Amino acid sequence: EINPLKLKNNLFNNMSINILYGFIICILGISIIGVPIVIYIIFYKSFLISFTISSFILKNKKMN
Repeated sequence: EINPLKLKNNLFNNMSINILYGFIICILGISIIGVPIVIYIIFYKSFLISFTISSFILKNKKMN
């Protein structure tokens, strides 16, 4: 059974983490030193998402 209170807590936690992540990127993007860090963070996050999607596709392809 799905607990609505747990879903609400998970939504709040994910939203707060995403807002904090966006705030950190904005603050780092203002400074000259922070721009390479922001580029690295975006590259790293994109790499993880693409690696995860490609591994799901490869795994499902092997199962068929």
